[in-house]
Amino acid sequence: MLGWDPAIDLSAIYDDLTCLTPGWSFLEHPENRLSGIYKAMARRAWSSTFRGRALADAGHWLPGPCLAYLESGAKISTLGFSAFYITSGLLGRATETTSVRLENTKLAVRNVYVREG
Repeated sequence: MLGWDPAIDLSAIYDDLTCLTPGWSFLEHPENRLSGIYKAMARRAWSSTFRGRALADAGHWLPGPCLAYLESGAKISTLGFSAFYITSGLLGRATETTSVRLENTKLAVRNVYVREG
């Protein structure tokens, strides 16, 4: 979240746990007023730093810090995947459990839900 801690009341979020429609996401439901949250986070990334180095300058992403940020994320994913592989016993499902989907697609249902706040 790049140091961003937005004040969101999860108990007021509407989510349809039974909806399988491709494209559905609680982020886009009008009553939740979260449709612009992704854009706000992207704007925040433009002015953020990673390990003391800016991610962007003069309207352009800087390859070095951006690649370091992505490599850090890949390392965390690898560690998570390894933990599932060693401890869960569900070797074929590790790729499902280590991914984050906020929106339904034709091939997969999202795996982030808001239930009772």
